[in-house]
Amino acid sequence: AFVVGFALFGSAPALDATTGDVREYFEDSGSQLLFANWLIALAFAFFFIVFASGLRSLLGSVDDADRGLWSRVFFAGAVALVALGGAGSVFWGVAALSVDDLSDEILVAVHHMDALLFQAAAPMLFGLILGAASLVIIRSGVLWTWLGWLGIGAALLNVVGALWPLEGDNEGFLGILAFIGLLLVFVWILIAGIGMMRKETSPAAG
Repeated sequence: AFVVGFALFGSAPALDATTGDVREYFEDSGSQLLFANWLIALAFAFFFIVFASGLRSLLGSVDDADRGLWSRVFFAGAVALVALGGAGSVFWGVAALSVDDLSDEILVAVHHMDALLFQAAAPMLFGLILGAASLVIIRSGVLWTWLGWLGIGAALLNVVGALWPLEGDNEGFLGILAFIGLLLVFVWILIAGIGMMRKETSPAAG
């Protein structure tokens, strides 16, 4: 659902796109963007929150080194990410619904705010979430240790990639790092979910 939802956003205008291109995008893709927002919200509500709660319980059962600190940090970051996503979906939702009533300046500003939220702020939270969970995994071996190191790598890519505003181009080198980091987040979540299911069916797995 996450992948399909993001794919439905299509080829969004670059940050330096003309106001005409930005307006045309929202005029042509309004319904598609609204459906993508709904699909991603569905995935967060019925998958990610459940996943984060389950992983929090698993990590908390073995996170003894710091009295459960990093498992709590993981879950706090997950909750913050859901809140950020919910707030951020408003930007493009308003643009899609009210494109004919918004001035060019406001429409471009909304487009830029959405980019900063989802491509700069969200990667920082992804970095926090994966970093905290992966630290517990590496220390405890509760899931595959290589998954922990993959999570650390993905976390670093997200955090460094979130610096793309310094370049002023979300499609530049740092923006590409953030995009690769995002793909690895999806892979990490999928593998972690499989590992959690194996734990439930076979206590000796992992």
